[in-house]
Amino acid sequence: MVVNGKLYVRAANGQNSSWYKSAMKQGAGRIHLADQDYEVNFVKADDDDETKQAVSDEYKKKYAGSPYMPPMLEDGPVSATVQIEPK
Repeated sequence: MVVNGKLYVRAANGQNSSWYKSAMKQGAGRIHLADQDYEVNFVKADDDDETKQAVSDEYKKKYAGSPYMPPMLEDGPVSATVQIEPK
């Protein structure tokens, strides 16, 4: 999700997700987006309510009607919100 020009993702399985654990431990990696690879840093998203709500609002817009959207708004995935920054 893009919020205020920043890219965010959430781990559906919360902080127990293997990719979340790896991203937080390594702090860097590569993503594939729009047919291109990018070297990035993974940073735990700000824990303020405004950021959490803004990311949740974007999930609601993008995945409206999807059965996979409501779980992404639960405490586990919200606690595993990651900001992806370019290197």
